[in-house]
Amino acid sequence: LFKPCSCLCSPDDPDVGVARFVQRTLRFPPKEAMCHRLDFGTSGLVLVGTSQAAADALRRQRDERSWQKEYVALMHGFLPEGTERGLLSYRLRTEPKGRGFETTVDEREGEQALTR
Repeated sequence: LFKPCSCLCSPDDPDVGVARFVQRTLRFPPKEAMCHRLDFGTSGLVLVGTSQAAADALRRQRDERSWQKEYVALMHGFLPEGTERGLLSYRLRTEPKGRGFETTVDEREGEQALTR
């Protein structure tokens, strides 16, 4: 499912964004169907199971890291030579905030996240 920028992607509220589409189109509870999220300001594909078995299989593959998300960023200006690629490695913690979530760096209790 393609999620446009500025569209909420939280399975917790079936009345807005991607969850509303899943609820109305697939007639399948968003919390059970949605296999991951994308940030509010990010557009891209969201994997959604069309049955409980499909959603469970996608989540299992996600947890086993059989697939991964890849981002392309649009920027203005220039990067210094030799910095076009890199690896970000942080421990992140995600908590509910308003109708969505907020992710922060938490070196003690965060979950390891790698971004290439």
